Amino acid sequence: MTHRLILLAALLPLLAPQRDVSAPPGTNAKLAFSPDGRFLYAIGDDAMTYDVSTGRLLNRTTLKPGTETFSIASDGTTAILAERDSGQHARLMFFDLGKHKLESVPSAWYEPVYDGPDAALSADGRLFSIYSESGSSDRPMTVTVYDRSSGKTIAKRTSEFISAGGTFGGGITPDGAIEFVNNRAGRKVVDLKTARFVGRFSFASVRSPDGRWVVELPNRTWDDSAAKDVIIKDGRNGTVIGKLALQIENDETYGSIHAAFCEYPGVSSSAAGGP
Repeated sequence: MTHRLILLAALLPLLAPQRDVSAPPGTNAKLAFSPDGRFLYAIGDDAMTYDVSTGRLLNRTTLKPGTETFSIASDGTTAILAERDSGQHARLMFFDLGKHKLESVPSAWYEPVYDGPDAALSADGRLFSIYSESGSSDRPMTVTVYDRSSGKTIAKRTSEFISAGGTFGGGITPDGAIEFVNNRAGRKVVDLKTARFVGRFSFASVRSPDGRWVVELPNRTWDDSAAKDVIIKDGRNGTVIGKLALQIENDETYGSIHAAFCEYPGVSSSAAGGP
């Protein structure tokens, strides 16, 4: 199984040459760019910082064994990490990517026995969400959104189960919408304030910080015959806009590919590989 981290320097939907980084971050790393687009943060087994222009590894911070990365704000300022005790109780923490500083997530915002990893951040890190299945019997999927600065509940949205099977989740999107997620059926996106339906997107997809773009990545986990196309959609309504001419190897299409947007000046980064 190959494992790559590729920098794609281009204004969507055109694609410029891709660049492999000097030291891939490991399986299932979460990605985000710094606000100025100069650095790429990748958190997996370690927290790593790369120079976008060269792909060179600049910094590696060793995390406590077993630490999970649930989400990284698209502006590259904050991540949500989780440490588990022997009883699988999770302690959620905000991680400042620039200062490498940890801050506990208020315990009232999530259950003591938290299964995760459905905690998420908006693009600017201002909004924090948690997923549960505490809704009514006909709409059990629940996403609760908090304002980090005030500690107040901003919204609570619910949905029916969007698939007959698989695993479920949800949370705040980078642009401040709500998504309900299933690893087979994909992502159902609704408006935060009105609950208006926005669109459906694949499970292996990444949304731009402003919500204008969604890049759907190939994932053959449930269908060996699925295409290897990288699809670009309008994040505001789900309309297909085009495709990226990205070369994807067959063994990179299982377990999903991870990606992150950079809007300075429209750079996209993609990490390919599986467990």
